[in-house]
Amino acid sequence: MVETAKITLYNVKRCGYYTGRGTQPLFGDLTQVLPALQRWVEGKQLAATKTYEPAEDSPLLPAYLMGMDSFRGSYLLTLWNQVPDTDGQMPSVSADSQVGHAEVHMNEIEPGSIPGFASYFWIDPQAGTVASVKFHHLLGGVHQFNHYLQGYMRSSSPWCVYEDPAGDEDLRLVGYRAAAADDPQDLFPRFQATMVTKRGPRQELLDNVGNITKVHRKTVLKLNRPEPVAVFQRLLRLAGLSGVPAHRDQVKLAYEMPVQLTRDELEEIIDSHDAEDFTSDWEDVGLQLRGEANVKWLNRAIARDDFDLDVERDNAEVVNGPSLARELWRNRAAISGLATPL
Repeated sequence: MVETAKITLYNVKRCGYYTGRGTQPLFGDLTQVLPALQRWVEGKQLAATKTYEPAEDSPLLPAYLMGMDSFRGSYLLTLWNQVPDTDGQMPSVSADSQVGHAEVHMNEIEPGSIPGFASYFWIDPQAGTVASVKFHHLLGGVHQFNHYLQGYMRSSSPWCVYEDPAGDEDLRLVGYRAAAADDPQDLFPRFQATMVTKRGPRQELLDNVGNITKVHRKTVLKLNRPEPVAVFQRLLRLAGLSGVPAHRDQVKLAYEMPVQLTRDELEEIIDSHDAEDFTSDWEDVGLQLRGEANVKWLNRAIARDDFDLDVERDNAEVVNGPSLARELWRNRAAISGLATPL
């Protein structure tokens, strides 16, 4: 069955075990980490594949490795990203509820199950790239993916050295080593995949920062939360209108403002934009140069496009891993081509 997937390309900036100030890993590159991870998850229950514990009050929730498929040297990781629940129930709100009188339904979760959604990451070790593959979900789970691999390298990889203390104490991690005969070292496991951005508007804007006259922002307000609703109601009042339109769960909002930016301020805007996990193509940040009518939108420089993939599904939520791995390999050249400069 042919389905349209939105693919975003990332470069693997760091992967391996580093000294404190080292810029190159001593060992543990992609060609070593991925086969080791595949061996580690073999035969495990899903709950045992969690590799990190989110910090208290962190918005990041755990991720689990639902499946891992390899094809011609590439690897597809299917993560299951946990979402919040309330005492074993998933809350939902009636779309036709009035603001201030929302009707909330608590939907039972199957005992022993983990509420969440699937995300897909295709890694090409030869190219040093990761492709985030999104189907019907808006969120890609890139932050969870980075934390997942680094968490595996930190505590569960074959390069971890544990000391078994006397008594009932837990095993203690004492360091990392490349081979069993080596002494453990105090190293830093690191994994980081960063979004590929094409040369074009970014460099042009940085070179002409003194000529930037306006910043444009397009965003989506989610009307199922009180804060965006309050913002939207204020905007309606300013426009001489009243009341949130019925049966709307979100609204698109666009605005612009005159600016005078320094290079540091522009770099901060670009970095903040690239770190954001946009949920739609509408959301974007644009800048306008003096004397030019066209806005230079930052999203248009991201290595991203839609692909029609002939895949199978295991169920309504999860795409079959082997079929997706084959299709991504078949489109390898086009996916790599996403990084072609504008």
